[in-house]
Amino acid sequence: MNPLCAPPLRRPSAAQLLASASLFVAFSLLATPVRADVPLPRSATSLVSEQGLAGLLADVTQTGHDDLTPLRLANADDLAAHTALDAEVRVRASAPHHLSALEPGADVVRSSVFHRERLGAAFAQGPVDAHVQFQASGAFGDSDPGTSQLPQVGLQQAVVRLQAPTLKWLSAEMGRMVLDYGAGRMIGAYDFQAASNVFDGVRVRMSYQKYLDIDLIAVKLRRNSTEPDQDRNLFGAYMTGQPHEHLRAELYVLYLVDGTANGHAYLTTMGTRLDWHPAHWLSGEIEASLQVGAEDKAGHGDRQSLIGSAFFGEVAGHVPVGRGSISFAPFMQFYSGAPTPTGNVQTATAWRPLYPSLDQVVGLLQLFKQTNLLQNGGRIRWQAAPTLALDLNGRVSASRDNAPLPGFGNPTLTGDGGWRMLGTELDLLARWQLLRSSEIFVGAGIFLPADSVKAIVGKDVASQILAQWTSRF
Repeated sequence: MNPLCAPPLRRPSAAQLLASASLFVAFSLLATPVRADVPLPRSATSLVSEQGLAGLLADVTQTGHDDLTPLRLANADDLAAHTALDAEVRVRASAPHHLSALEPGADVVRSSVFHRERLGAAFAQGPVDAHVQFQASGAFGDSDPGTSQLPQVGLQQAVVRLQAPTLKWLSAEMGRMVLDYGAGRMIGAYDFQAASNVFDGVRVRMSYQKYLDIDLIAVKLRRNSTEPDQDRNLFGAYMTGQPHEHLRAELYVLYLVDGTANGHAYLTTMGTRLDWHPAHWLSGEIEASLQVGAEDKAGHGDRQSLIGSAFFGEVAGHVPVGRGSISFAPFMQFYSGAPTPTGNVQTATAWRPLYPSLDQVVGLLQLFKQTNLLQNGGRIRWQAAPTLALDLNGRVSASRDNAPLPGFGNPTLTGDGGWRMLGTELDLLARWQLLRSSEIFVGAGIFLPADSVKAIVGKDVASQILAQWTSRF
């Protein structure tokens, strides 16, 4: 079966209705009449040139579009006045040690001096904003860096944003875009990677001042900016609200059609996230999710039911120190796992990851997937100055017996079905902001495998050190 040609969906009604509604709203915005006799105010032009597209979109979302009506462009100077260029250069030197024992090939794909360049252009005229960005990436002295066999130059973003002047609360985006929600556990930009997550499709946003945003999305997920991810199509709604000045709440319902060469899975992920700051010295975060659905195996007539769960919880205390502060935050996170099928098992309980920012979720070394995983740990952050931050993160990882491990080639350890310790990871991270456009990032991670894992990997310790410079213009 051609993996790019998916069979008809068994339950297409919700997905088709959401996609149709998104497209209808987008075309309605295009058809909304706007005034053409009012010049673009200087303030909007300065927003484009001084803040770039990201700042413009943030301000537009909060203030509306009453003063952003279209202007007839008389000449090239007018066009240039509404266009802004953006660029980013990133260089990273990375040195792993014995990581290949934990992740096959890691020492090859992570050992080099990598570079990434992005060049984009943003255009704003009245209710229309557009952004196009290209990316080139690779490794110095290597025509084929081990991170992938993909073309090193590709389209990173190409998105058009529309907003009718008479409907301040409604906007739509179409094209190739970056999506980043919550803490990145479900859907994140994953900018740590050379080729970060991008999505092709439509997003419709309904906003009520700063208190509520509702996003309706119908997108095709892509593994990175140049390779189609088989057949992963995502439809859903993500709501972000601020019911209180100290509380931020998120609700989401996401329907994923996950197609692979081995079959198709139809998954609905429902969850909530609360970010609470009751005092300047105390904060907390909780996220809980449930995943239900079914899977059709290629070549098999039976459909297997799927159900999974995920949880994250953290409490942080903050102590002022000099010009900065020190934070202490114990945390726990859990992603369910499924025992290896025996007999006529019709229900699997393993959590299936969507598109997270994995470095932010499971640690700098990114040794584990979000499935059959329990992590307990803590972090200490010293915000030494507004431009300098140091982080020390530690986590102990465990998995259930009789289920595939979330890493190390996914073997299964037999036992009584309890939790088995996998090892401990310690990460030391430093970020230093230089001027307004450059950042130095230095990171070091070390993993100490448990005795049960040493028998699999054959090593006592694995580590990685990296240093990175990023400049944005």
